[in-house]
Amino acid sequence: MSITTFKQLLNYADQINMGNTTTTTIESFYFRCRLIGCTAKTQAVYAERLSYLLRYAESIDRKLEELTKHDLQRYINTLIDTVSPVTINGRIQVYRVFYGHLLKEGFVETDPMVGIDKVKQPHTLKRVITPEELSRILDQINKRTFIGTRDRAIILLTFDAMLRLSELLSIKTSQLDLRSGVIHVVGKGRKERFVAFSPTTAQLLHTYVTRFRAKVPGDLLFCTRQGGPIGHRYAQRIFSNPARKIGLHLHPHLARHSGATAFVRAGGPLSVLQRALGHSTLRVTERYIHVDDTDLHNAYEQFAPAADVRV
Repeated sequence: MSITTFKQLLNYADQINMGNTTTTTIESFYFRCRLIGCTAKTQAVYAERLSYLLRYAESIDRKLEELTKHDLQRYINTLIDTVSPVTINGRIQVYRVFYGHLLKEGFVETDPMVGIDKVKQPHTLKRVITPEELSRILDQINKRTFIGTRDRAIILLTFDAMLRLSELLSIKTSQLDLRSGVIHVVGKGRKERFVAFSPTTAQLLHTYVTRFRAKVPGDLLFCTRQGGPIGHRYAQRIFSNPARKIGLHLHPHLARHSGATAFVRAGGPLSVLQRALGHSTLRVTERYIHVDDTDLHNAYEQFAPAADVRV
């Protein structure tokens, strides 16, 4: 059974007779997630990854709060060569947050995750979509209809403003300032920021808002013909379908990544990119940048440290 909510996780804990203490720790962690404004998607990830640990705890006849560092090391060892390093590290990250909370709230005396490092991940350079390819993707969409103009605006704005899908789908019309070229965005953890977009995107948004969106009820910027919200799965197809027509692969997160890469390749500073992406640290921002050998060569032609040295 796939567990994607804390309610399902709590029901499962009851089914396997984990006891009141384990149930209380899960409830406490769930309350903490809601208190700090974790999105439904983040909560689903936490619940799913904790369910795997709960199954392991049951298999060795222990409760979550009884697991030791050695138990967790053994569990992680069973994952190696079974699932990808990315999957393993995703679980480790959740367990760090979970046990850090249990320690803070007094459910455990020591944090069993202390000293457990993430596994090494192979560094692969992911392919990004170039501005030229994005133009070809947009050309596959009918620009004369509400749906077509909306979808074109969604894809272009995601690339240009480097928005998360959840941010994009929650934008209200009142948050858009076409004259200034900025959008007021509410991101992860309910953190607010302003993001800019180009005149090209502003022109497309203006067409969408004045010719099509103005006739639809509600306050969501991107919505259905009836003014209702767009679901995440449907939104994924908005990106993938036109790209597939020309043999390309595109999804919302890749559009965001690609926009960040294009920004840096055009000479954009990392500090501005960090703010645009809504990241708390530059270390996270750097993961969004895809620099290949050609980028390095071009950068050295322009910014080589020894360019002005006479020898």
